[in-house]
Amino acid sequence: MTTETANLVALVLGGISVLVAIFAIWVQIYLSRMMNKHIEKEDERAKNLIKETQRMIEEMARKTDEGNERLERFIKEGNERLERFIEETQRIIEEGNKRLERFIKEGNERLERFIKEGNERLERFIEEAQRIYRGG
Repeated sequence: MTTETANLVALVLGGISVLVAIFAIWVQIYLSRMMNKHIEKEDERAKNLIKETQRMIEEMARKTDEGNERLERFIKEGNERLERFIEETQRIIEEGNKRLERFIKEGNERLERFIKEGNERLERFIEEAQRIYRGG
């Protein structure tokens, strides 16, 4: 091989090396761009997933708040009903006690009247018995 041929081969090989290096740089740039696009898509997908998750959390918090409000309302209504029931029960007991006191009072008055009448009859009977016993 002559020097010219060796130079020519070296030049061709050098040119091929430059072309291979340019191709390698181009492939690296292309793959980098593709990776960046893929990363951007994944970032967008992750952002959308985060937004959807936040929306779901906000919706659950809203529903929880609504449920708590309903529960508080239910408890308040239950307490009000219980208070009315207790008041009504106390009123009924008080009325019953008044009636009972009236019945006891009336019963005592009747009993006193019966005892008084019984005592009067007994006194008349004793007087009559003494008069009969004395002869007359």
